[in-house]
This record gives sequence, C-alpha cells and structure tokens, in this order.
Amino acid sequence: MVTQHPVNERVNSIIEEITSTKGVKECALVARDGILVGKRCRESIPAPSVAAMTASMFASAEAASSMLEISEPSHLIAFTKDTLLLVMSLGETMLVSATVDRSIDFPPVCKRLQEIATKIGGEVVV
Repeated sequence: MVTQHPVNERVNSIIEEITSTKGVKECALVARDGILVGKRCRESIPAPSVAAMTASMFASAEAASSMLEISEPSHLIAFTKDTLLLVMSLGETMLVSATVDRSIDFPPVCKRLQEIATKIGGEVVV
C-alpha cells in the first residue's frame, strides 16, 4: 500500500477547500519564488508557467507598493470578460492563484479565500 506524504495530503486538502468555494473554477498553490506546489486545473494549462507568472505579478505589485510607500497588497485581481484571476498571499512563503467565475458575487469569494489564507498562512512549507 502506498501512503501519501503528509505535506501532499495538506496541499490537497487546501486545494480542495479553495476549489469548493462557490465561484472558484481552478486554483494553484504557488511558492513565492514561482514554484508550483499543487494544482487543480485543466490538464491543458501549463500550470508551472502560470505559477511562475502569477508569482511574478505579485512580486511586482509588492515592489510597486514599496516604491509608492503604501502597504503591501494582500491580493491582486485581473479582470477578463468572464473570469477573474485572483492571486492572494497565504503568508510569507505561499500564494494561491485562482480563477473565479465573474458572474459570481466576488466579495464573498474573496472573504472565504482570506479566511482560508488566515487559517493556513505559513503552514505549508516547501
């Protein structure tokens, strides 16, 4: 019998919790350096590349915030015609990148993901 590593179990649990949020279509857990930690998305998506790009987006927003002498962002949102791309901090080492159905009321989605982030912030170490 093959047993799953506890970190893998925790990553899968977090992804399950995120994707069970109404409106969330797909998500990835990403280390702040852009390394893909876990995902739930279509196989056709180049998840490692998307992870690196979303981490870069977040790092750029943090750098811009610093230069503007404003507080660091907790999350970023990119709007498209039918989907929102959300990148949110999960503590000092992790990010979540999620696609959200734009027809869903977004504030409850954001609030739920913030609750998840607060609950697990810094807990998953890569």
